[in-house]
Amino acid sequence: MEKAVPKTFFINDLKQELAHSINDKSCCMLAEIAGFLRFSGSIIFKQRPNISVAMRAPSFAAARHYKMLIKAYFGIDVNMMDAGMLDVEKKGIVMLELKDSDVSKQLLRETGLLKVKQGRDTVVSGIDSEIVKQKCCKKAYLRGAFLAAGSMVDPGKSYLLEFKTNGLALAEDLLKLLKSAFKFSARVRKRGEHYIVYMKRFLDIRDLLAIMGATESLIKMEDVSMKKDLMNNANRLKNCDSVNIDKTIAAAYNELTAINALKARGLYDGLSVPLKSAADARLSHPEASLSELAGVMDPPTKKQTLASRFRKIKQLSVSE
Repeated sequence: MEKAVPKTFFINDLKQELAHSINDKSCCMLAEIAGFLRFSGSIIFKQRPNISVAMRAPSFAAARHYKMLIKAYFGIDVNMMDAGMLDVEKKGIVMLELKDSDVSKQLLRETGLLKVKQGRDTVVSGIDSEIVKQKCCKKAYLRGAFLAAGSMVDPGKSYLLEFKTNGLALAEDLLKLLKSAFKFSARVRKRGEHYIVYMKRFLDIRDLLAIMGATESLIKMEDVSMKKDLMNNANRLKNCDSVNIDKTIAAAYNELTAINALKARGLYDGLSVPLKSAADARLSHPEASLSELAGVMDPPTKKQTLASRFRKIKQLSVSE
């Protein structure tokens, strides 16, 4: 049987970052709650028509985030409980519970999980299109879904990001959302009783992190990827002069570090045209020497001119 993605420090840090994100728009607050509830929630039919809701959060930070979000949007208080106190195997898992039937129904109906059909409350198996009508709400929904059921391999090992779903209808709706709204190359596969929606392309995973608002994790991923590319290139060129290789790698690494620093500070898009063209070329050719990079510039640029531009980029990256 295919194994699930193991937990790593990277995924823990990523979810911690997402759990501290803030939504200002009410429509996005509702969408994020809906995403989290749809992928982590259980609807308990005690004795029809009475129901209650339980949500499984991956950490106390995530549980607090959704407790506060639900309170802010609905004015509802949900109970928090450490699942590890009752079951050692659930250590680190926090349950959010809502036992009042009328309040539970309000939450489920407004998040699109419960519809009235032929006079009966019916659970919706997929994603309510009304909840994710706007582009901003699609992003918020994905953040909630990933916090609830997402996982990711440490980018230093390989590129793989997954969402675990409990049914094919939900997996297909999520796949449609990822592909039609954001053009991601996502796929679905079955693993045991679950359906897994996954992505393996670096660019797709990077862009999804950006969409969900995980800026710090995105920068870490790009840094790891950059180092991997440079080291792989060094290994391919092991028969060349090692001193020159080390210099090329070090120079390229320093330039990429400066570029990522400008991105993190929101200064990248404000670079002048000559500086931005140099930075774009380096991002597209992280392993190239300065001479090689000068040759692929459009129009071709002198090596000395390019070196001067990168010196300016480095200065800007550390300036106050």
